[in-house]
Amino acid sequence: MRFGVPENIIRSYNYFHRSDMIWATTIPEDKRPLFGQHFQMQGLRVVRYSPYTIKPTTVGIQFFANHIKKNKVNLNTKMAKELLVRGKINLEKHPSIEEIQEPGYVAIFINGIPVGCAEWKPPTLKHMIPTRRIPDLLHTIEMEDSIQNKDGEEQTCCTIT
Repeated sequence: MRFGVPENIIRSYNYFHRSDMIWATTIPEDKRPLFGQHFQMQGLRVVRYSPYTIKPTTVGIQFFANHIKKNKVNLNTKMAKELLVRGKINLEKHPSIEEIQEPGYVAIFINGIPVGCAEWKPPTLKHMIPTRRIPDLLHTIEMEDSIQNKDGEEQTCCTIT
């Protein structure tokens, strides 16, 4: 599996397909309301289909974050800001670049916190985060960065696994 989430974790949820999305839920199929009945969606949208691929959603990455073992990039605040502002960054010279298993979607973490999805086409990492979320993420990064700088902690560039 792309992100190394153990199969027993994946199988511990029920999934259903609706429109161009796959939803995860703990509600058994026979207990879910029938489509057409008035209800809020019962589950989390974890995957979205596009014409050529299946893309993990931010919610899906955040939901399974503790179990993601490969194809993830953990950026520090400096690299995260550059990625969010420019849309993409070059990781060619990063020493652990070989640790990404294959080109394609990777989970983005900022200082260990899951924030979304990116596309890895060596040597370029391009974020797939919705434009409307960028200002809030940048603001949060700025706040975290100012707190860390007060503590005098030194940050590494990024960790790729």
